[in-house]
Amino acid sequence: GMVGLIDNPKHVTTQWFAREGHAVLLIGDETPVLGGSEYLATVRGVLTGPLPELNLDREKAVQEAVRTAITEEWIVSAHDCSDGGLAVTLAECCFSSYRRAAVGATVDVDVDLDAMTLLFGEAPSRVVASAPVGAVAKIAEICSRLGVVCRQIGIVGGDRLRIDVRGATAIDVPVSDIESAW
Repeated sequence: GMVGLIDNPKHVTTQWFAREGHAVLLIGDETPVLGGSEYLATVRGVLTGPLPELNLDREKAVQEAVRTAITEEWIVSAHDCSDGGLAVTLAECCFSSYRRAAVGATVDVDVDLDAMTLLFGEAPSRVVASAPVGAVAKIAEICSRLGVVCRQIGIVGGDRLRIDVRGATAIDVPVSDIESAW
């Protein structure tokens, strides 16, 4: 469990993408691994492999960067990238049980990893966020100051989640299908 104090309710930040045209950001640079992942447990029925390592100093820096960008009102949505990896996190950002209209995104991730590890591997200290395109440089500056990697990986919009890996489409599915499966 977790308990926290929020000084200003306007800084409560939801996980779902809020507006079409916003940038999709990946904050944090940990390399995901399939070991111990939901992918291996669900698809392969095994729980095996090396687990991702947690660096508490890096985790603190990522959380401080995200919190600072939220309180300075640059980040509009933020969701930890954990169970299920990047693909599941992006899918969860596309819908919410609290609102009626889901919104998709187009993402292209150019990381030198095999697609399964990149999409479904897990690692600590990563956050998917959305923000107005004009705020990306300010968020990157905050992250840089704290030694945290921040990169724009996509744009919010449409009614599908499309994830390209190094320019090749890996996932392209209607958000309504994702929400139904969830």
